[in-house]
Amino acid sequence: MAHLNIACIGEAMLELSLSSLSDPARVGVAGDVLNTAIYLRRMMGGTSTVKFVSGLGNDDLSNEIAGFINSENVDCSGIARISGKLPGIYSIKTDG
Repeated sequence: MAHLNIACIGEAMLELSLSSLSDPARVGVAGDVLNTAIYLRRMMGGTSTVKFVSGLGNDDLSNEIAGFINSENVDCSGIARISGKLPGIYSIKTDG
């Protein structure tokens, strides 16, 4: 397969996952475009470059999001850092 350079442009957010109000929430990192970038990278192996293009703040949570993306071997050089901004957050409720 030829080497491809892929850019995925979108959001990365903190995800609170709840199964019930009595259970503690799990915190993760997600977003439709970010998930696509991660799975593309996993499928392509070392044959292609997948870059995530987005904006994050300069805070600790944004740093953790960027660290997570980097740990998935997705190129983070397209992430702009914006002073005074914080990452988005959303919640989901799961069941068995």
